[in-house]
Formats: sequence, C-alpha cells, structure tokens
Amino acid sequence: MASVFGHSIVGYTLSKVIDNQNTKWLLIATIFSTILPDFDVVSFKLGIPYEHPLGHRGFSHSIVFSVIWGCILMATLGRKNKRI
Repeated sequence: MASVFGHSIVGYTLSKVIDNQNTKWLLIATIFSTILPDFDVVSFKLGIPYEHPLGHRGFSHSIVFSVIWGCILMATLGRKNKRI
C-alpha cells in the first residue's frame, strides 16, 4: 500500500530528474503535489463517507483535479521561474 512517504520519494526523484540545478521551489512543489490527493482523509472527520465523490479517493484522486492543480502550479510558479 502506498503511503505519504512513498509518494514523497516519487516527488523527490521527479524533482531531481527534471531539474539538475536543485531549485528548492521545484522540490517542495513536487513533494507537496504527490501527497496533496491524500489530504482528502480529512473528509472522514467531516462525516463524508468513503463512497462519496468528495470522500477518500474521490475528486482529489481524479484526472480533473490533477489538471486543475497543474494549471495552478503553472500559473503561480511557472511564470517567475521561466527560463528564456
């Protein structure tokens, strides 16, 4: 079973493969992005059942969510770190 630690290792490895300059913002963004979908476990405390679309492995584990999150990262981090 995957865990936050396993996801973090994937994010760390991706940041090292993508960027050989070792920029901290990319490292933090990739690690956070790999564990972000698992923050949906908070829904249990809010009374949202597992099967609900907003429950665990619901919307936050979807392709739509990942595209939205990618666009947010691109808009916030992509422009100021663009290499021309």
